[in-house]
Amino acid sequence: MDAYCDDGECVTACLPHDQTFCVGDDIYWYDSCGTQESLLQGCDDDAFCKGCQPGDDPCGDTPTCVKGFFSGDWLVIADPDTKDACGFGTTTFFDQVLVLQVDETQVTASVDILNFHVDYTGALDGKKLTLNGSYTQEQASLVINHDEAYEVTFISLTEFTGVLHDHFDVTGVFPMTCDLYWQVTGVKQ
Repeated sequence: MDAYCDDGECVTACLPHDQTFCVGDDIYWYDSCGTQESLLQGCDDDAFCKGCQPGDDPCGDTPTCVKGFFSGDWLVIADPDTKDACGFGTTTFFDQVLVLQVDETQVTASVDILNFHVDYTGALDGKKLTLNGSYTQEQASLVINHDEAYEVTFISLTEFTGVLHDHFDVTGVFPMTCDLYWQVTGVKQ
């Protein structure tokens, strides 16, 4: 707040368009009293606002729109990390590192799950990532064919959330089909 004199009286006032802050993925003007004003710039659908947030005081990181760079290693965890596998027994989601390679909108990825390697292909549409991959487990007289599909959204430059759908078919003595949906979070390493 700034003060000035008017007819011998001290008057306080808020200066408009005094500072800018990230609000979600857009940049807004704020007056000197900390009140949000008009939109300065809306970031594109594939960009994030990076910089000062309301309440950051002091903050010298001027808000800007930045496009995400998502290639790299992402630690993926599930919550909860155990589920009943369609009456077949309890299964566990093991924390894993998903290695992403993003080229514009085309994506390839891989992960090692216990002693299995899975390659994925997919697409990036704005902040939405889809990946599909498959692998086969062989245990004693059972063969389990897994088809996996990630559907996640990047919520920041370093985090995504969404669902990993694991569809699997079991052949052998007890044939069955099962679908598991894991609520997953990925954090860039």
